[in-house]
Amino acid sequence: MFLETSDTMQKCSPPWQVLDLVANHLDPGTLATAACVCKSWSISMSSDHLWQPLCSSTYRSLSNLRAAASDVSYSKLYSLGRAADKRRVQKPLKPHLSLHDLFFAVDVQTSRESVVTVVKPGGELKVDKNGVFRFDIEVESEKLVGFEALDSLRITWNVVLEGLRVFSR
Repeated sequence: MFLETSDTMQKCSPPWQVLDLVANHLDPGTLATAACVCKSWSISMSSDHLWQPLCSSTYRSLSNLRAAASDVSYSKLYSLGRAADKRRVQKPLKPHLSLHDLFFAVDVQTSRESVVTVVKPGGELKVDKNGVFRFDIEVESEKLVGFEALDSLRITWNVVLEGLRVFSR
């Protein structure tokens, strides 16, 4: 039976410079796996000089964030970009929101006054074949005279989720 001594093991293990040279040619997945071998490899394989070119070539916008947040490593920025890529590939979930859960608030104003404010429950909206919501509103006849200059009208609308969470436009 052959037992290795620490001297023999030191002679067999590659110098760190060789690991560094090899690491420069690894793909990101292999580099991340190599960082899991041991603590010293983790420190070596997580080095910014290895991850900066990978991050810059694959996720240029994330790489530019480094100037604003210098305490974030390039390996972390790369992993954030990779996670975002994986989420983009997944099919989006079906919406859990129904029109019956929404209220639409529409406000028509001139520069001087509010002409009309209407709140419509989503269940009352009529959807045409193009998916456009349509509904009629009644306006008092004396306020109708002020519509000569349609350019001065301002229309704002809000979508309110039952429970009063507001989405504005």
